[in-house]
Amino acid sequence: AGPDASKAHLVYAGAPLNGPISSALLYNGNIVVGNTLDPAGKNLMVELSSTGALLDVRNVDGGAAGAIFGIAATGTSLANTRIFFNDDNTNQVKVLEH
Repeated sequence: AGPDASKAHLVYAGAPLNGPISSALLYNGNIVVGNTLDPAGKNLMVELSSTGALLDVRNVDGGAAGAIFGIAATGTSLANTRIFFNDDNTNQVKVLEH
């Protein structure tokens, strides 16, 4: 519903996304999404391919929902990729590595 809405397209919809709050682009074109309302894990990192395939899901905080946001990714390969995120439950900046 904005002037550029026609330029956006759907990458992924449906489970396990439930309360996506932020995302970051990875070196290989995949995206990682912070997901905060899934009943199986309230603060999940969900990795999706650029074509929308679900690749990985990790629970990064078992506390109250909505804790992860501000995601940033660095790296040029799987071996050195790091995903940084703010964790509001612990008041910390954390890093997820392979």
